[in-house]
Amino acid sequence: MAVSYATDNPLMAYADAWCALAWVQAHGAEYGLNTSRIVTFGHSYGGLPATMLGVQQDAAAFAGDCPHNAPDPDSVLGVVTV
Repeated sequence: MAVSYATDNPLMAYADAWCALAWVQAHGAEYGLNTSRIVTFGHSYGGLPATMLGVQQDAAAFAGDCPHNAPDPDSVLGVVTV
């Protein structure tokens, strides 16, 4: 899944990434995804929010106005950045 995120503000990029993770956890089963085993990937600036999903445990601090329930950060089992 490709995620669009704010590029002018790192905190907003983190919030967008957390909301994307929450969406995947809420709707992943509809697409046959195992939402308890997620790996994030980020290239260049996208590596920052991808990494935050893998290391930050306080999803509520970054979830912002996401319409989905706060994601489970323990579902992110790996991070790849290039």
